[in-house]
Amino acid sequence: MNLQQVIDYWIKPALEYFPKNLRTPNRIQFMLGIGLIESGYRAVAQEPVADAFGYWQMERATFNDCIDNFLKYESEFSDGWETIKDCHLITYRALTYDCVFACYMASIKVYRAPPDIPELFDLKSMAEYWKEYYNASPNGASVEEALSRMQPIIEQQLSY
Repeated sequence: MNLQQVIDYWIKPALEYFPKNLRTPNRIQFMLGIGLIESGYRAVAQEPVADAFGYWQMERATFNDCIDNFLKYESEFSDGWETIKDCHLITYRALTYDCVFACYMASIKVYRAPPDIPELFDLKSMAEYWKEYYNASPNGASVEEALSRMQPIIEQQLSY
């Protein structure tokens, strides 16, 4: 997978629906890292059972919670959410084929976590943040595994 294209064609367009002050390089890098950790940009459904969808591997309960308990009420996101609803099919299954929408929903999950996203290129802190707030499941990758999966961020010259 061409990671610069993931940034340019999925992550940045997804964050266009966010308030401008949240469209930061570290948020872009973190969303890229989550996809690397969760799926490696190789599978759109969790294996062996499809319990989570999209490259960012969102579960149905999280998807519904983001919509029902956040997006319907958070005024800072209302303009972006209304535009998303006009331009994208809002279904859980859409996470498997609409990568902009899938990244948007994963970004909403990240936004709802209490602390700020770690600084750009602080991959260890990003891996720890991911484990604490994005995928705390004991069945998920460890912080060390997450850090290893994010190495392409360092190895490639990417523009954020």
